[in-house]
Amino acid sequence: MKNPRPYLLPPQPRPPFRVVVLGPKASGKTELIHILAESYRAKIIDIAGMLQEEYNIRISEKLKEIQEKTEAIVIKEITEKQQLEIQSLNSEKVTEDTTEITEEIVTNKTEEQITNDKDSQEGEKTSELNEKKEQSPSSDIPQYLLQPIDKDHPEVKKRVAEALQSIKQESIEIEVDFYINAVRAAVDEAEAKLRNDNPGGPYHGQWIIDGLPARPDVWRSFTENAPELLPDLIVYLQDTSINSEYLLRRWIQLKIEEFSGL
Repeated sequence: MKNPRPYLLPPQPRPPFRVVVLGPKASGKTELIHILAESYRAKIIDIAGMLQEEYNIRISEKLKEIQEKTEAIVIKEITEKQQLEIQSLNSEKVTEDTTEITEEIVTNKTEEQITNDKDSQEGEKTSELNEKKEQSPSSDIPQYLLQPIDKDHPEVKKRVAEALQSIKQESIEIEVDFYINAVRAAVDEAEAKLRNDNPGGPYHGQWIIDGLPARPDVWRSFTENAPELLPDLIVYLQDTSINSEYLLRRWIQLKIEEFSGL
């Protein structure tokens, strides 16, 4: 070769680059990924962003489902409770009316008249009781018991808010298939663009993944169901200080800065 210099000048040929970087929050993982991507001209596949979008969709659906169920349950509970209270008040009212009628009959009639007019008095008493039962003593029932119960009722709103807050504190685990499908779609897109931009190759690789979890079931599934998506290199960032004090301090400082900016 008479002049090897053109082959030594940049840009130099680079081997296919397929890397996954793992690590806890505040470990500098994302910063390292951007440095590697710039150095190797690799495409960053942000699984964390995809995961957040999927999580937002699922938590939104879950919150809507819980809200509708809780509203239905609480509305039913309050309605049944009000109906029982109304029935109790009506029963008390009927009892009071019966007592008043009985006392009036006993007071105004002599023993002889009671004996002679027994049949007519019982008929009169029965008639008056029936009239009392037919009358709806709504005027004696508190107004709040007559109000219809809907989702805007204070107790319904309170119970729904408590249920939603409880759900927000729960973690939603994304199934393994989501990670495989997301990585496959992103890798296919990245490598298709690589082939279009570089007809002479390389045709595969040149990507680095951010956001894959260190869950054993996820990696087991990749190994068994999608070995072609496994990276050539896995980098795991770990805090070797006692009780992870270094990362703990960084995490606390990030939270302080986050709340200070509010």
